[in-house]
Formats: sequence, C-alpha cells, structure tokens
Amino acid sequence: MRQRPSIPFLQDLLRLAMRKEASALYVVPWMPPTLRIDERSVPLSSVNFTPEQTAMLVLDLLDDLQRAALDRTREIQFSFVLDGVGRLGSG
Repeated sequence: MRQRPSIPFLQDLLRLAMRKEASALYVVPWMPPTLRIDERSVPLSSVNFTPEQTAMLVLDLLDDLQRAALDRTREIQFSFVLDGVGRLGSG
C-alpha cells in the first residue's frame, strides 16, 4: 500500500472547515489553504502552497484509477469518508 503522508494534514484542514461551517476548502498552488465562509475567502495561513504540495494533497486522496482519469482529463470529481466528520466530495 502506498504511503499517504499528507492525509493527516488534509484531515486537520477538513475538520477545521467543518467546525467553521465553511462551504469550501481551496487547495490551490501559490495560495495558502483557504476556506470559503459566508461568501468570503478566508486564508488559513500566510504561507502559500507550492505546486508540488498542492499536487501531493490531491494525489494522496486518489486511487490509481482516479489518478489515471485526472492525468487524462485534468479534472476529477471524487468523494471520501472522513472518520468523525462524514462523507466529503468535490464536484
């Protein structure tokens, strides 16, 4: 099984998003992790993600088929279950 080193960090971000009742969590290169709260973008840090960090956060969530689809189409919709939080998805 492949190591997924960014999962604990991403889980913390998602739990924070749920506590803050955010409608979205943005993971974008050259930006800090950002929540969408009450139609406002709220950066969680002053440190921007690098493209490599952004890719690792997303790719760690995907299985091999999803990665292949992302490589092919450059977009992906997926969901997963976060223990103690619930089902989360993109789309």
